[in-house]
Formats: sequence, C-alpha cells, structure tokens
Amino acid sequence: MDGGRLLPAGGAMPGAAFWMEKSIKTMNQHIITVAALGPDSGEMLTLGAMEAMRRADVLVLRTGRHGARAWIEEQGIPFETLDALYEESEDFDELCQRAARELVNRLRACETLCYAVSEPTSDATVRALAAALPQDCGMSVAGGVTLADCAACAVLPYGVSTENLRTITALSVDQLRVQADSPQVITEIDNRYLASDVKLWLSDLFDDEMTVYFLENAAQPGVRARAVALCDLDRQPHYEHRRERL
Repeated sequence: MDGGRLLPAGGAMPGAAFWMEKSIKTMNQHIITVAALGPDSGEMLTLGAMEAMRRADVLVLRTGRHGARAWIEEQGIPFETLDALYEESEDFDELCQRAARELVNRLRACETLCYAVSEPTSDATVRALAAALPQDCGMSVAGGVTLADCAACAVLPYGVSTENLRTITALSVDQLRVQADSPQVITEIDNRYLASDVKLWLSDLFDDEMTVYFLENAAQPGVRARAVALCDLDRQPHYEHRRERL
C-alpha cells in the first residue's frame, strides 16, 4: 500500500498500480479515503495518512479533539469535524448512523473525501459508513499505528511476548472469554469502575498476584509500562481513555 494505492510486492510494475487506481475511479464516481490519525498524541501519523489528507478535496475529522489537529493546521489543510453530532445524537448508535449519512452527503458534493479517525479498524462510524455507501461511491483505507501497537512496544523491554496479540476494549470484556494462550491488550480503561470490571474478568482465570503491565497515556511515543499486581489494577491513581493493560 502506497498513499492509498495498491502496489505489487516489492513495489514493482508502477504502471499496474496506476491502472488499478484509475479503474477504481472509473467504477466509483466518488471516493472516500479513511485515514488513520493514530493515538491521540498526533505524533504517529503515517506518510500514507498525511498524503491522503493533503490530496483530498475535502477533509473531515471525526473529532477536532485529537493531537493530530495541530499538524493539520500547521500544514494549512482546511478541515471540518463531526463534533456537533456528539451533542445532537441521543446515543452512540444514532451518532454512527448520522455520521455515515453526513459523510455520504458530503462525498456526493466532491470527487474525493478523506475521513480521519484514530483507528479505522476499530471505529464504529467507519463500519457504519461502509454499510451505508451507495453503489457509485467507493472506499479505501490508509491504516496506521494503534494503541495496541504502542502497548506492545512498551512491554517488550520486560521480555513479554507480543505474538498473536489480542486487543479488547474495556467495555467489551463481559462479552468475551479470557484466553490464557495469548497476550491480551485491554484498551480504554478510562475510570476505576472499568478497571475493576477488567480485574474481575481476568481473575476468573488468573491469580490475583499475577503481574500485569499498566500504561498511562499509552498514546505518547516512548511510553513506559508499569508492572502491577492484578489485584491492584483498580487502585491506580489515574485513569483515562488512553490507559491500557497487557
């Protein structure tokens, strides 16, 4: 993948890549590119996401409350946000559906639109958008760094294996089974109550004194993990949505 274009292995046959991109535009009159902003620090933007935001006719951020906003403003790239929908929607499902409709309407008024979110693979508005796209509209995704990537890097100095990493949000732990055969990153532990839920969920399988790794502000480059006992997971001094446990 190169700036949203499909490339053959090794980057060979540039003409083939050009043909594929042109074919996509021929089939779809309007193209939306979902670009990953990465963790909230805004310091882990990929070159592909940067280029997608620069090239688009219209750039829409899911929220302006992201560290990448400063870089976008420095580059002089005009943008809009969907922040108003947070106040106008009664619940999260309505927010996702309204965001999808809003993006489709804006896409029809231009040829290319870039929709920037933190993590496309876990973003519910992106899933709603994909389901709502009409036949004359296409989508491509420029992926990027995730909070789970940051967590995995932070625990490597402790000798923790990060192969076959499983990523779970704190809100979804009650819907899943604990797996003892693979490392697990639990994201978005933004309050003590969620931390307690995660602790109880893990306690079904692990001893209370088992060592877990707690990351404060996991979005910051070079963040360091802190080893704590599982029983102390809900006794940490601070919690917010960038907290993670591995």
